[in-house]
Amino acid sequence: MRHIKNPGHGMKLMTLLVLLIAGTSVIPFGSIGVPAQAQLRTSTPLSAAVQVDVICGASACVGSSLADPHRTRKLVVSPTGVISALFWNPSGIWVASSTNRGASFSAAKRVTTTAVQGEIGIGADGTLYVNWNDAGNLNLAKSSNGGATWSAPIRIATGIANNFFGLVQSVHMAIDGEYIYALPQLGNKIYVSSNAGTTWTEKTISATIWVFSDVHVDPLTHVIYAFMEYPSYNWQSSSDRGDTRSAVTTTGKWPAYTVGALASNATNKYFYMASMDDKLERLSLTSTAVDTKTIAATELNTRSLAADGYGNVVSGNKTGSDLYLQYSTDAGNTFSTPERVVSMADRAYASINPTNGDVLYLYEKSRRIYLTTYAGLLGGTGGSYALTMTRAAVELGYAGDTQSITLTNTSASPMTVTSIGMSGSAFTQTTTCASTIAAGASCTVTISGSTAASEVLTIVLDTVTKVIPVSLGDLASVRPTATATSVATVTRTPTATKVVTKKQTITFPAITSKKVTAKSFTLNATASSKLAVAYTSKTTKMCTVTGKIVKLLKVGTCTITASQAGGTISGSKYFAAMPVTKSFSITK
Repeated sequence: MRHIKNPGHGMKLMTLLVLLIAGTSVIPFGSIGVPAQAQLRTSTPLSAAVQVDVICGASACVGSSLADPHRTRKLVVSPTGVISALFWNPSGIWVASSTNRGASFSAAKRVTTTAVQGEIGIGADGTLYVNWNDAGNLNLAKSSNGGATWSAPIRIATGIANNFFGLVQSVHMAIDGEYIYALPQLGNKIYVSSNAGTTWTEKTISATIWVFSDVHVDPLTHVIYAFMEYPSYNWQSSSDRGDTRSAVTTTGKWPAYTVGALASNATNKYFYMASMDDKLERLSLTSTAVDTKTIAATELNTRSLAADGYGNVVSGNKTGSDLYLQYSTDAGNTFSTPERVVSMADRAYASINPTNGDVLYLYEKSRRIYLTTYAGLLGGTGGSYALTMTRAAVELGYAGDTQSITLTNTSASPMTVTSIGMSGSAFTQTTTCASTIAAGASCTVTISGSTAASEVLTIVLDTVTKVIPVSLGDLASVRPTATATSVATVTRTPTATKVVTKKQTITFPAITSKKVTAKSFTLNATASSKLAVAYTSKTTKMCTVTGKIVKLLKVGTCTITASQAGGTISGSKYFAAMPVTKSFSITK
C-alpha cells in the first residue's frame, strides 16, 4: 500500500469512500441545498419518466438500481440509434433497449444472475459488452443481436483485489473494433482483448496503485488514454494497442475524480473530469493544459458526464434529494443554468445520443429506473445536430461489405453540400446527396471496402461537419450467403482462421545536414512491424530517392517521407503506419 503523503487529502478521501461504502449521501462543504440559479425543469422533454425496468425476463422487475453511476457506465447508444440501459437487482444484471428514441423499452434481458453493479459498452458494429466483478473474478458477456441474448460469461481475469479502502473494484471499458480494453479501478494493470473479448492479455501499466482510473479510445486516431487519480490527476497514452505507453503526465489537479468523458475532433481533444463538488476539469490532450469550470454542486455517488466531438458536454448531478441536468454547447467554456429533472430521486446517468444529439437522462427513483429524453438542447459547432445520421460509425463486417448512412436535414433551411470524402483510399464512398439538401429532406452515403483498415468519413455541409469513423476488421470472412429459409437471414462463412490486424509505427531518425558534394547517402528508418519502409522525396529539385538511397542534387532543404503501407510478416498482419517526414539542409 502506498503511504498517503497529504493527510488532508487522505482524510478527505477516506471519509468519502467510507460514506460511499455505507451508502451514505455525501454533500461536500456542509449542507448544500438547491444549486445557485437552479430552477424547475424548463426544457420540454421529448419523452419524460419512461420506465425502463418494467419487465425483467417474463416477470415484473423488483428492486432495480443504477448503483453506482459514478463508477460504471450505464447507458450506450448503437451506431443506428438503439438505446441500451443497464441496471441490476437481486436477481442479476439486466439490459433493456429502446428503438424509438426512449419512448418505450423492451423487456429487459438478463446478462448474469450475479447481483452486482456492471458496466456496459458498445462497439461500432453494435455489439454490446457488459463486465462485472464477481468477488475478484472479472467477467464479460456480449450480445451481437441488440441485447436479445447474451453469451456465457468470459473470464477476463481473476484476483481483482478490493480497493485498499475496502471498496470492490469497478472496471471501465473502452472498445475499438475488435479491441477491448478493461481497466480496473486501481489502474496498475490493463486487460486487452484483440478478438472481441474471446481471449485476454494482462499488461502492467503502472507501479503505482491509484484510487480511481478510467480508459478511453479516441475514435479518430485509435490512441488509448488511461486516466488515474490520487492524490492528483494523471494520464498516459498508447498508440500501439497498449504495448508501449507514454510517460505519465501529472495535471496537479485534485478533483477526487470519479467520472470522465473524452471528446475528439480535428481541432481539439479534451477530457472532462468531475466528482463531488462544483468543479469540472477540462484537460487538453494536445497542449496538456487544464481549465477549471464551475457547474452545479453534486453528491459523489451520482455523478455522470458525457461529451461529443461537436463541443457538447452534458452533466448529470445530484444535490440534496433532487437530480439536475446541465449542458454546454461550447466545449465546456460555459454551462446552462442547472435544471431540476426530478425531485426525491436517487441516482442519475446522463448521456448523448450520437445519431441525433438527444440528451438521455437515466435515473433511479424508489428502486425503479426511468429515462427522460430531451431533443434540441445541444448545438455545438455549426449546429451539428441539425444534420442527423442513421449511423454514428461504420464497421464493415467482411471484405466487400457495404453499409449506408442516411443524412437528414432537420433544420428549416436548405443545407449546401460542401464536400463528402474519405481520409484514405481503403474505402469507397458513393452518395445520393445533391449539391443541396432541402429542409426536411434526406440522402444517403454508402461505404464499401475489401481491405482491413481504419479511416474517417468527413461530411461538410455549410457550417456543419460530421466526422464518422470507418473500419474493416479481420473477420477473415467472405460475403454472406442467404439461407434456404429466408433471404433476410445471412450466415458469414469464415474462409480462414481469424488474423488480428495490429498497428505499427515508424522510427525515422533525424537526418543531419549533408554537403552536396557527398552526392548520396542511405536512409535508415524502421517499422515496428519489421516490414520494409518506403521513401518519397517531397523536394525533387533538391533531392531524389531510389530505394533507400538519397541523391543530393543542389543546395537547399531536402524533405523525405517514410511510409509503410501495411502487410503480413511472420504470421502477423499490420495496418498502414502513420507516415513520418524529416527535413535536412544540403550545404556547399
